[in-house]
Order: sequence, then C-alpha cells, then structure tokens
Amino acid sequence: MEGLGVLDLRMMNNALLSKWLWKWVSNPSSLWARCLRERYGGGRVATILPTISSKMTFIAKGWFGFGREFKRGLWWKLGRGDRIRFWKDRWCGDTPLWSKYPLLFHLAEEKEALAGEVWQGGERNGEWRVNFRRISNELQVQECADLLWVLEGRMISDETADEVTWEAVPSLGYKVEGGYAWWSRDKPVDQEMAACTPRIWKIKMPSKIKIFLWLALQNRLLTKMYRAKWRPTDPMNCELCQAKPETTEHLLLRCPWATRLWRELGRATGARLDFQALAELRVGISTSTGSTALALPAQLQLLLLPAGLWALWRTRNWILFRGHRLYFENIWDTTLHLLQEWGKHLVGLRNVYLSGGGGEIRYER
Repeated sequence: MEGLGVLDLRMMNNALLSKWLWKWVSNPSSLWARCLRERYGGGRVATILPTISSKMTFIAKGWFGFGREFKRGLWWKLGRGDRIRFWKDRWCGDTPLWSKYPLLFHLAEEKEALAGEVWQGGERNGEWRVNFRRISNELQVQECADLLWVLEGRMISDETADEVTWEAVPSLGYKVEGGYAWWSRDKPVDQEMAACTPRIWKIKMPSKIKIFLWLALQNRLLTKMYRAKWRPTDPMNCELCQAKPETTEHLLLRCPWATRLWRELGRATGARLDFQALAELRVGISTSTGSTALALPAQLQLLLLPAGLWALWRTRNWILFRGHRLYFENIWDTTLHLLQEWGKHLVGLRNVYLSGGGGEIRYER
C-alpha cells in the first residue's frame, strides 16, 4: 500500500494517539491534562495513566488504552528525580530497569518508587539505595552488583527538572511524522508473521498446536516474564533450568534443556533446528521446504518443530502446575509420541519410531 503513497492506517492511528499522550506526559500542568486528570484520575507522575474503566468515553479509552505501547518510545533525562519512576521508566539505558533486572524488581519493596526517593543524601555526596526484601542466591547478588555498576556516575540534580524526550527525535519532542516512522519500525515482525502464518495453518496438526505456535512466534506465550508486565511472579526463573528469566525465546530455544532437545532431534533427522532467536524461527518456518538428510515425508518433517516446541511447553506446565520432576527422557518421549500420533492420524503413516541406540527417526507407511 505504501508504495502507492497510501499510509498504513493502523500506524497512522498510533502516531495520532501518541500526539495526545505526549501532551499529557510532557506538560502535565496544562489545562487539558488537569481536566482529564480531574475527570479520570491518574498517578502521582505523568507516566502513570488512568485505569481503564466503564465510566470512560470511547475516545478516552482509546487514548489511555494505548498508553502502554506509547511509553515504549519515551526516554527521560534525570534531574531532580521527582517525575521519573526508578524501575518502570526509561532513564538509565535503552530499557526500563525492571526489564533488565526482573529478579531484583520482584524483590524490591517499592516498585513504584521515584528516582528521587531512591537517591539518599545530597546532590554531591548522595548514593543510590534500593531496598529489597531479601537477597538469597548468587544470581541475585550478581544482578545487584550489575545494577550498582549501571547506576554509577548518575546522580540527582536538585536544580534541574526531569526532562522527557521522544526516542526517535530527542531534540524536537514528539512529531506525528516521526511517530509514524517510529511505529512503522515494528513492521518487519509483522511481515515475518504474515509470511509464516499461512504455513502454520496449512501444517496438518491439531488446532490448539497451531494457536500455540502462532502465539509463540509473536512472543505472546504466558511465560513468567510476559505475565510480569501485569503481575510479577515468584520466582521468575525458567521453570526448566532455574538459571535465567523465563521468556519465550529462552524457554523454547536457549534453555539448556531446549538446546539439547534440538541437538538430539537434529541428529536423529539431519534437519537444522539450532535456532537462537524467534526471528530466526519465524524465517525458518516461512521458508522451510521440509528437507532433512533422511527421506522422511514432507508433512512429517514440518511437524518436527511444532512437536519439540509443544513438548517443551507442556513439560514446563507439568512441572509448574503438577509438580512433576524434570527428566530429559520425558521431553524426548513426549516429542516422539506427538510425532507418532500426528503421523498416524494426520499424515497417514502406520508408525513413527526411533531406530538404533541413539538413532534415527524412521516411519512405516
């Protein structure tokens, strides 16, 4: 569409909504912002938007419902620290501190604390002092040391107000043209999904697996880190390895248990399954021709990735909700069982089995 000079209406809508929210955040003392705050409420700082409720008009719901996405483009310059939330606003690096240090964020006593409240002492001789409920393991101690290192050299200035800028053009503030370009930057992900979504729905596998795969490729699985956007869990470590924060990418691709599964499955089929990021996985699914070193049916080859991903996710849920113990054999057996069931009922094979000691995946027609 844009090649014909027609703008993407969804991106343009995002850019126009952002203009109103920029006025709310950048000038909270304006008459317009004060009227809305009086009518709908809001937090003690501008980045805490009113809670969506049934009392809001349709337009107000559109403004404030878009707030979570809008705040991704804001960046704050530290001054007095009375407008910046220490954990949740972007002021110290490219991402909020809660996203960089999820384990520490969960242990923090004041998750809505302002930067000025965390700073203790005067402008020249003060220090950052973050209060935690407990620090109980080596990983948390390491994250705490990393946090203090990141904060080193940053200090409160009593004479300077906090300043908010728009990431795309920090010197000019928010402009609709720049906002449109900024929101359009996420389109490569949409294009990758547009390319692999038809392939997902055409693969012969149960509908719930298609939906699971579609959510996983968009990083929308309800992992601990995804749910932490609304309600932090305890703890947020990966349920399989217990070593890293549980994200979709880590759980399904980078976790040691996942990498072992993909290594063994690749060895058994000759297929390349060592993806390191969801972007690679999306491209792999959209461009896959189902080729392996073994003469497996094309439909069975296309089931390798969904079977492995679903086995990892189901094993994770069994451990979390049923208290099962973790064994690699369970993950492997679940993957092979899925291939057997899908191969028999959906592809028309008599049997799918693992031949030899460490062997190869074979099938019978």
